[in-house]
Order: sequence, then structure tokens, then C-alpha cells
Amino acid sequence: MWDPDRGPGCYPAPSNTGGMVGMVRPSLVDPHPPAPSLDAQIAGWSADYLRYLKIRRRSVSHRERVQLSLKHFHRWLSDQYPVQKLSIQVVEEYALWLMDEARPHAGTAREGAPGTLSVATQRAYLIDLRSFLRWCGTRDLLPTQAYRWVPVPPAPRSAPKRARNEDIARILEAAAAHDLRSYAMCCLLIDCGLRAGELATLQIDQCDTKNCVIAVHGKTGYRQVAISTKAAAVLEQWLQVQNQKTMYVFPGRKDGHITADTVYQILNRLKAEAGVTGRINPHAWRHAYISNTALKGGNAALTQIQAGHASIETTQRYFGFGIQELREYQQRVSALPDLMPAETPSFPAKKRRAPKPNADELRTAILECPNWEALGRRYGVTGAAVKKWAQKWLLLPVYREAKRLRRKS
Repeated sequence: MWDPDRGPGCYPAPSNTGGMVGMVRPSLVDPHPPAPSLDAQIAGWSADYLRYLKIRRRSVSHRERVQLSLKHFHRWLSDQYPVQKLSIQVVEEYALWLMDEARPHAGTAREGAPGTLSVATQRAYLIDLRSFLRWCGTRDLLPTQAYRWVPVPPAPRSAPKRARNEDIARILEAAAAHDLRSYAMCCLLIDCGLRAGELATLQIDQCDTKNCVIAVHGKTGYRQVAISTKAAAVLEQWLQVQNQKTMYVFPGRKDGHITADTVYQILNRLKAEAGVTGRINPHAWRHAYISNTALKGGNAALTQIQAGHASIETTQRYFGFGIQELREYQQRVSALPDLMPAETPSFPAKKRRAPKPNADELRTAILECPNWEALGRRYGVTGAAVKKWAQKWLLLPVYREAKRLRRKS
């Protein structure tokens, strides 16, 4: 029976006294709802993971890259058949999709087959996914070892990305003739390996030129960087000339300071003026700084702190040495000069092999000495080689006849 005043589906509610005191509608909610698909779960967990990265004070650019990587993974899951559980097969299929069919969602490749992602981009997406799955494992959202399922390809071997020292010297010469601001920027780039963004946002009150220390804000947060006395002198000279009411060392129109793109543009202009053809972007100067510290016997741990790297493995990947530097290093560290004898040993000259005879010469030699081994010693070869010559020139009957005559005599 239903209540006509409250509509169909409403029935009187029983009371404790046995009477009907109200009307209730039957629940329309399924008591056994289907489990959410994996892509829906990933979408929810991704927001929590990004909040976790923010708590860990990861940079904005890092969080944006992770968000893009997880967005691609979520979109790929939603395009597949309903996946209810993450498995190693699902992760491997995603890795294959990144290799073969990732362009519709992930951009254009810079290397490899047209329409596919570069190996470096594939590595970035898979490394972000691995970190996300590790975070899910620590919160019992996924199996603890799920992150081990991610097949990260090895890093591609590439040519050194560092700027050559001779190119840097020509750029510094061009900057000194151009203006003091460009010269001060170039000196700081090669002196302590600052990133372009760190150089652009350097503040005046964070520069202690007397103690040769500056403070910068980079990818790993706030850090102090030591500079050489010559770089400090150039920086002090620029601060005295700059004479603008701003808090930044290199003032600009946007946010009061120049941008990282401005640093690139200044270096490209100096590159054209100096006639340099090699790599000269700010990050190449950073590679050059780290490589030069290693060539001069610097401490890798101290270089890591100066460069602002989270791990020393990252610093070691910046080492890029050319063949000339390797040659000079080998001459400096080789132990052979100390171990060689004082007097240079003299070796007997190697006997030169006699020239190969022609057919007539070999016939004459066989008649004189019908012995393959003796003939081989005469010509500096084996007896089997002489026998092959005789077989080629049909001299085997001559050899047998000479052998027979030698036995009779």
C-alpha cells in the first residue's frame, strides 16, 4: 500500500507501538555498488600525491611535470578496456604505448621515429609514474612493490653538453666590450654554475661581495653559493653602476627582474658577435663549470653543494670531457713513465720475409732442395704454403722427381 498524498513508492513507517507513524521511500542505492575502475582511483590519488609533493616543497615546475605525466597515464587508462586492478602487464602496456603511440596525447618527438616520444621524455614519464606508485605503496593503496614493475629505459648516451672553454673565453671577451651587465652575468655563470633562473632572480641584499658569498633560490630551495674574488669584484663593480631602485641585481620589466629567456637572448647575441658556433646556452655553461672543477681536482661533494643538486649522481652526469682533456689527463696520471726501465731497451730488427717467388724461381729452388720445410724457411713462410704454391703452378711432379733423384744419389 502506498500513500497517495506522498506519491508512489512511499509506505507507512512502522512505529514501536505497532502503528504506522510515517511514510518512508525505499532506498534506491545499490547495496553492492560496483568497484570503481582503476583510472578513477588514479585520478583521486593523483590529487593527493600532488599535495604531498607540495608539502615536500617540490618546485612548481616539478609538480607541473608530474601532473602532466600522471594525466597521460590516467588518459591512457581511460581509453583502455575497464581495468580494475593494476598489474605488471598493465604497466608494461603503458610503456609500450609511450614508445609507439604516444604522440596524440604527448607531443612531438625530437629524436627517434616520427610520431613517437624521445627516450628522454619516456624516461621522465616512467620515472614520475614509478615515484607515484611508490607513494601509493607506502599508503597501502597499491602493492608495496608496484613501483618495481615500471620498466624505465636506460638513459641514452649523448655527446657532452658543456660549452667549450675556448668558446667561453671568446664570449667573455665580447661581453667585456659590450657592457658591464652582460660581463657580470657571464662571469657569475661560469664562476659558480648558476642556473638561468637563479641568475635572473638574484637579489642585491643576498650578495655579500666582501665575503664572496651569494644566496640564490633554485630547484632545491634556498642555498648559499661561494664565488671567487674576481667574480665578486666584477659583481661589486656592477652593483655600483646599476644605480636603480630595485631589489634585484639584474633589473627588468617583468616582476622587477629579468627572466631566464633574457639570459638566453643575451648569450645568443654575444655568441653572434664573437662568432662562436658551439653550444653556448646557460645550462651548457653550468656543465662547463662542473666539468672544469673535476679537471682541476675539485671535490665532487663540494661541487654538488655549489651546483645545488639533490644527489651526487646528478652532479656526476654533468661531467663532459673531450678527447683533448682525456689525453692531457692520461699524460698526467699514467704510471708507465715511472715503471719503465731507465735505459730504452734495444730490440733486434725483425727479419724481413723474402719476396714470393714466381714459378720459374720456385722450380729452380725445388730442384736444388726438394724439402718443403727448408723451402719455407728460405721464403719466410711455412712448408705448407710453399707446397700450395707448387700445387698452383703444377710443380708437384717436379718435386717428386727431384726427391727421387736425391734418394738415388
